[in-house]
Amino acid sequence: MCKSPRCLCLLMLLLLVSGLAAAQANRNGRISGRVTDAASRKPLEAATVSAVRAKDSSLITYAATNAEGVYRLTGLPLDQPFEVFITRQGYRDTVAVFKLPAAHPHLDSVNWAIAVLPIELKGVSVVAPRAPFTYRKDTLEFHAPAYPVKPNGTVRDLIMRLPGVVIDASGGITLFGKRVDRIQLEGKDFYAGDLDMSVENLPAYIIEKVQVATTYTKLDELTPGPKKRSQNLTINLTLKSDKKQGFLGKAYAAAGTQERYSGALSLNRLGGKVRFGAYGQAGNLGQGNYTGSRGRIRNESVNMTSNVEVGKKAHVDVDYSIIRNSMYTEMQSERINFLPDSSFTNKTTNNNQNETSGHNLNARMNYDADSLTNWNFQLSASFRNNESLGNNSASSLSEEGTLINATNSRRKDASKSQNLSSTISYRRMTRNRKGSLNAQYGSSFNLSDGDGFQYSINSFLKKPSDTLDQRSFNDNLSQSHTLSLELSYMLLKDISLAGGYRFNYAGNNQQRETFNATPAGYTKPDSLLSAHNRMDNIYQQPYVSLGYRLNNFGITLNGAWSFLDQRSKFLWEDSSVVIKQQQFSPSVTIDQSFEWGSINVSYNNSTSAPSPYERSPIIDNRNPLAVIIGNPSLKSTMDHSASVNLSMFQPKSGLGGSIALDGSVTQNQIVEDISYDSLRRQVTRFRNTNGTQSFRMSGNMNSANHIGKWMVRGGINASVSNGRDVSYLDAKRNEASRWSMAGSLNGGAHHSEVLGFNTGVTYSWSRSINSLEGLNTVETQQVQYLAAVDILGIKKMGGSLQYNYTLNNQLPPDMGRRMHRLAVTVERRFLKNERLTLIASVSDLFNNQQNVHRNVTPSYVENRTSNVLGRYFLLRLQFNFDLLHKERKTWL
Repeated sequence: MCKSPRCLCLLMLLLLVSGLAAAQANRNGRISGRVTDAASRKPLEAATVSAVRAKDSSLITYAATNAEGVYRLTGLPLDQPFEVFITRQGYRDTVAVFKLPAAHPHLDSVNWAIAVLPIELKGVSVVAPRAPFTYRKDTLEFHAPAYPVKPNGTVRDLIMRLPGVVIDASGGITLFGKRVDRIQLEGKDFYAGDLDMSVENLPAYIIEKVQVATTYTKLDELTPGPKKRSQNLTINLTLKSDKKQGFLGKAYAAAGTQERYSGALSLNRLGGKVRFGAYGQAGNLGQGNYTGSRGRIRNESVNMTSNVEVGKKAHVDVDYSIIRNSMYTEMQSERINFLPDSSFTNKTTNNNQNETSGHNLNARMNYDADSLTNWNFQLSASFRNNESLGNNSASSLSEEGTLINATNSRRKDASKSQNLSSTISYRRMTRNRKGSLNAQYGSSFNLSDGDGFQYSINSFLKKPSDTLDQRSFNDNLSQSHTLSLELSYMLLKDISLAGGYRFNYAGNNQQRETFNATPAGYTKPDSLLSAHNRMDNIYQQPYVSLGYRLNNFGITLNGAWSFLDQRSKFLWEDSSVVIKQQQFSPSVTIDQSFEWGSINVSYNNSTSAPSPYERSPIIDNRNPLAVIIGNPSLKSTMDHSASVNLSMFQPKSGLGGSIALDGSVTQNQIVEDISYDSLRRQVTRFRNTNGTQSFRMSGNMNSANHIGKWMVRGGINASVSNGRDVSYLDAKRNEASRWSMAGSLNGGAHHSEVLGFNTGVTYSWSRSINSLEGLNTVETQQVQYLAAVDILGIKKMGGSLQYNYTLNNQLPPDMGRRMHRLAVTVERRFLKNERLTLIASVSDLFNNQQNVHRNVTPSYVENRTSNVLGRYFLLRLQFNFDLLHKERKTWL
C-alpha cells in the first residue's frame, strides 16, 4: 500500500473529482423522444439532438437519433432553463426551451417534426440556432461557446476541449486520426498557417465557430471533376459578430529563480482589407530538456505577418521573422560497441556553446484573373549566422578495462548561409470546365561558407600519441530547378484523365580546404581532408492518371516512369562517377466516405536520392575516434508503400477513432557500414542494401460525453509493428528482426465552470533479434503515468497541477529508471473582464527531472545524459487586451 505524500495527494484528487461527478449525476434529468420528417412523417436517422444552458450556451449533453429516429438525452439540470437543438443536414435547425422540475425529472415522448420552417410546440421558444456541433456538407462545425475554457484561455485550450482532438508533445493536432496541417482565421491564413503561432496568439473568447474540413488547395478548385480527398484537415476559426474587426493583443513579463526570465508582446489587426500581426518574445526558459547548465540558454525572436487584399482579384501575404538563439549544453555518454568476437566501451564528455541568428522573409501573391484563371507567386529568402565552440574528451576501454585510445579536442566553427527560392504557378480551366492546364516552375539557391578550427591530442595503446591542429575552409553552393506541366480533362461525367511531366535538376558544388598548423600559421595543405566536388542529379518523370468518382466513392490510378541521372565529379582527382536508374512507379488511391467516417486505401512508389554529405568522399574527422566517409557510388532509394486508413465519428455516443495499416519495402536502402581499425577507431561508410521492410497496425478510439456540467473524455491508442532492419558491421551483413508494441489509456473530466482532470498511462515494448552471431537480443520496455488538474475559475482564481511519473527499464538502475515530475501553477485574475492575470508557478517541484536516454542498436548500446534546468519558481504578469468591434467598411 502506498503511503507516500505523492500517492496520498493523487488519491485525494481522484476522490474529490469522482465525488463531485457523483453528486452532480444524482440530480440529472432526462428527455427522450423521436424526430421525424414534417412532410412524410418518416423517422430521421443521424439527427443531432443537443442540450445547452440558456445563460451561456455551454454544452450540457448531446445524442444522435437511431434508424427509428429515437433519441435520449440524460444528465440534464433540474430547475434550470436549458435549450434543446435539433439539427440535420438539409433541414432547418429547431430549438426549444425546457425547465425540468426536481419533482418530475424525466420527460418522455418529446417528439419533433422538422421541416424547412421550425415547428412551434407548446412551451417552445424558437430562437437563432446555437447547436454545439453540426454537419454542413463536408464540414464539421463546433459552436465554440459550448466548450468553455478559463477567461484567459487560448485557442489551443478551446481545441483541446473538442471531441476526438489530440495535441501531442510537439504541438501537432489530430482529429480522429487525421492530421491538421492548416489553421485559418475567417477563411484566410493567419501567421502563414503556422499551428503554434495561431493557437497561442488568439484568445478563445473571440471565437464563434471552429470549422473542420478536408484540406483543399487552389489547384483542387481549378481541376475539373470532383475534388480528391486529402488525408489532412484544415481548421477555420470564425469570429463572434462583435469581434470581427479591430486590434487584439497581449503582453507579459516573468522573472524567477535561477536567473529565469521571459517576456512577450503581440499585436494583431483583424478584419478589413489589411490584416497584420506582430509577435516578439525573449527569455531563457528554453524548450524541452536541453536547457543548459543553470539554464544558460537564450531565445529571442520577432515575427510579423500581413494579409492585404488588392482589389477584388488579388491578395498578398508577407511574413518576416528575426531570430537569435544561444544554448550551452553538457552531455556525457557511455557506449558499448559489439563485435562478433568481443566488445569495448567508449566514454565521451561534450561541452558545447552554440549561437544562431538570422532573418526569414516569405511573400506570396495570389491573383485570380477571372473565374477560370489563377496565378500564384511565392518568394522566400533567409540568412543565417552560426557560431559554435566545443570541448570534447573521449576514451575507449577494453572488456578488461584497459585504455585503448583517448582524445581531448577543441573545436570552433563559424558559418554563414543565404537561401533564395521562388515559385510561379499558372492554372487555367477551359470555358466548359471540363479541362485544365497546370504549370509550375520553382528554383532555389543556397550559398554557405564556413571557417573551422580543430585541435586535439590523441593517444593510443599500440601507437605513439599525435596532435591534430587544423583549420578548414568550406564553401558550398547548391541549386535546384523544378518544372511541372499537367493537362487534365473530364472524359465522362465521373471519369477524368490527366497526363503530365515533371523535371528536377539539383546541383551541389562543394569545396573544402584543410591546412595543418606550422610555425608560420595554418599553411600546410592536407590533401586527405581537402576536396572539390560537384554533384548533379537530373530527375524526369512523365506520368498519366485516370480517375473515377461517383458521389462519395473515388479511385485514381497513376502510372509514371522515372529516369534518374546521378553524376559526381571530383575536380581535384579529375575523376567522376555516373549512375543512371530507371523505375516504373505505379500508384493507386481508393477512398469512400460515409456519414460516420471514411476509408482510404493507397499504394505508392517513391524515389529519393542520397544527400551530398552521404556521397562526399571527404573524411569527416570532427571526432578523431569516429570518422565518417561518404560513398560516391550510392544509388537512389526506391520505396514501395501501401496503407489502409479508416476514420469514424459517431455523434450519438460522441465516439470517434481510426484504424491504420501501413507497410513498406525498400530497395537500395542507404545504411551505415561500421568498422573498427586495429586502434579501435570507428570508421563509418555508407552503402546500399536490400531487405529492409516494415509493417505497422495502429488504432485509436476516443469518446467525449456530457454528464450534467461535466464533460467526460476517454481514449485508447494501440499499435504493433514488425520490421527487418539491415546493417553492416566490419563488412558483415546483419539482419535485425524487430517487434514493437505501444499502447496508452487516457481519461478525464472537465467541469464547465470549475475544474478539469486528466490522467493517462503509456506503455511501450520492443524486441530486436540479430542474425549476426555474437550480437545480443535487445528487449526494452517503458511505462509512463500522467495526471493533471486544471482549475478554470473560482472567484477569479485558477491554477493547474501536472504530475508525471516515468519508469524506464531500458535504463541501468544507477541512471534513474524512475522519475517524478510535478509542476504547479496558481493564478489570480483582475479587472472587470479578467484581462489582467498574475501567475505564480513552480517547475519540477521535486527537483527530479533528468534528461537520460538509451539508444539500442544491433552494433552498440549507448547511455546518454544531458544537463537540465531543474526546479525553478516563476512569477508572471500578463495583460490581454482587445479593441474589437463589429465589421465596418473602411479603406483598410
